[in-house]
Amino acid sequence: MTEITVYTDKRESHPIRWNAFILALVLAPIVVGILGIWAVIPVFAVMLGAPTYIVFGTPAFLFAIMKYNAGPLGLAFAGFLANLAAYPAVLLLYGPDTAEFITSFGYVFAPLWGLMFGFLYLTFQAFGERAS
Repeated sequence: MTEITVYTDKRESHPIRWNAFILALVLAPIVVGILGIWAVIPVFAVMLGAPTYIVFGTPAFLFAIMKYNAGPLGLAFAGFLANLAAYPAVLLLYGPDTAEFITSFGYVFAPLWGLMFGFLYLTFQAFGERAS
């Protein structure tokens, strides 16, 4: 007689501290822009990349934290992957020239914003746990 083996995913979902998540999500591009203000480019990157960062970065960060409890480097990778996923949408909205321009900046700044998001999220999460 054959036995049926059921494979299930044993990974638990990690809880999200929503106040820390939203605050870190908003502040990460701003902090990177302020730290790189001397180069001027990060300021423009915030203006160009904010829509794709919010639309594609938010679910990528949520997934990385909830499923893998990702740290700053994992979130930087999630930001890079979110930028890759954003390219077809940006291509449809703006055309090939503008899409290449926006996403080429995204290949640099999406991981930086993801890394900063990770640092800020962990910091705010630690503050929230101390306050509780």
